[in-house]
Amino acid sequence: MLGFLGGKEVKVFCFSSVKKVVFALLVLFVGAVVFAQTNEVYTETGSNVFTKEPVEDAPLTFGGLYNKSYGFLQFERFWVEGKIGVALYSNDEWNSSNFGLIADDTFLNIGFAPAWHSAFVLGTNYDKIIPGVQLYAYDDVLPGGRFGNNGLTYVFTGIAPMLGLTMALNVPFQYQMFTDDNGLETNAAIYYESDFGVNVGTRMTMDFAGDFAMGAYVSGGLERPFSWMAGYTYKGTGYDGSVPANHYIDASMAAKLGMFNLGADFEIGFEGVNDSRPLYAGVMAKVKPFSFMGAQLTALYSISDTKDYDNSFNVLTLEPKVTLEMDYCEIGLGAEITVFDSPFQDTAVGLAFPVYMKYWF
Repeated sequence: MLGFLGGKEVKVFCFSSVKKVVFALLVLFVGAVVFAQTNEVYTETGSNVFTKEPVEDAPLTFGGLYNKSYGFLQFERFWVEGKIGVALYSNDEWNSSNFGLIADDTFLNIGFAPAWHSAFVLGTNYDKIIPGVQLYAYDDVLPGGRFGNNGLTYVFTGIAPMLGLTMALNVPFQYQMFTDDNGLETNAAIYYESDFGVNVGTRMTMDFAGDFAMGAYVSGGLERPFSWMAGYTYKGTGYDGSVPANHYIDASMAAKLGMFNLGADFEIGFEGVNDSRPLYAGVMAKVKPFSFMGAQLTALYSISDTKDYDNSFNVLTLEPKVTLEMDYCEIGLGAEITVFDSPFQDTAVGLAFPVYMKYWF
């Protein structure tokens, strides 16, 4: 780094050597892109511009800046996927001395298919999911439907007569496996994708201490105007992965009606923390009147305990957004309005104004 760090000047040595290394890496990357059978490369830059926490009398602060560069290269027998993310943030209004630079959403995955119907993946953020666990309003997949996130994953796809059958085993990175009482953790999944549009699958997590979690899901119409999913998760963490409960039931649906896209989610949990019953519901409506422009409104509502509403944490989030799409570029701008209510404070409103630009190479 060249400039000032912690009030002190930082000098950079051997700059010519650094330039040679960067140039060499650039040449290797360009060569890999040229020889890859399939590739996707993009960079995204954005900011929340101004933010306000959903706390009474909270100040308006700088929303930070981020950049994410992503690349996927597919060769005959292996593929490489990676992302480098950097975020500039501030934790105190406009005081530049409190700015910080962190790595954000950075990962590397390498896949290898030594034979037909078999593949190995080694990576730090490999999101292998059961088909049909998408929450259409929340625009993400259920955490219980992910069976490969990091570590080593083996996937076997079915052969005749069970062409739609897939089985997988994942062993995550576990830096404390020899000191943690739980020992080695493993994930497994099996699912079947049928030709007539209905898919079924289950995912399990186990360790040597006997801890066990699982999810079972069914879905249909994933490539049709109307699609749906329903699922049950045992020992889950909810739609956003933050609220543990012994039992979760989820349902989601989406419809494509000409220029309109509609989505709706529902989730309820049982036997949560202190025997709570968390609930989440979401709706999404999107219209695309022109091929290059779309507008979307999402509303998400969560209650930490429907059995004791007066003492629960209740969050309503509204997210209007407009996107512009060009040949190799996408621009988005919107707002995030959060209404937060809890027994420890008066109802407060949080604000953010996210904008981004994504460019494909």
